[in-house]
Amino acid sequence: MSKRSVWVAGLLLAVVITGFFVYGTSRTTTHPAAAHPPAREAESMCVPVSVAVFNDRIHVECLNGAAFRFFAAPVGALNTSEFLTALSTAMSSIPIMEVQIGYYDDTTSGPPFGCAVSDCRKISYIIVGLKEGAPMN
Repeated sequence: MSKRSVWVAGLLLAVVITGFFVYGTSRTTTHPAAAHPPAREAESMCVPVSVAVFNDRIHVECLNGAAFRFFAAPVGALNTSEFLTALSTAMSSIPIMEVQIGYYDDTTSGPPFGCAVSDCRKISYIIVGLKEGAPMN
């Protein structure tokens, strides 16, 4: 057997093993319905008073009147850097901009990255818009 055929056979074996690993870890598992109720998306207006970046999350603190005091997203997750940009932009232009935050209204999605069950929810989307009646110049 030549070195090339041994190398090709080894590469093929590595591809097959990787395929089995990816397939095995990407399959969804079923949970009893009572174990975790499905997350419901909700919205809240937020007047941000602070935006912070931690090792495990970014978060925004809202004035009283928002559904929760904090909304957060895990560092490294899809859209987290965009959330941080939108929140920072809104913070620098208050009171001209208003922030509407979509969030997952459940108690299980936030704790793994430091979002407390009692006063924080995981961000699903952010809309930053011109506050009604704000000057356009």
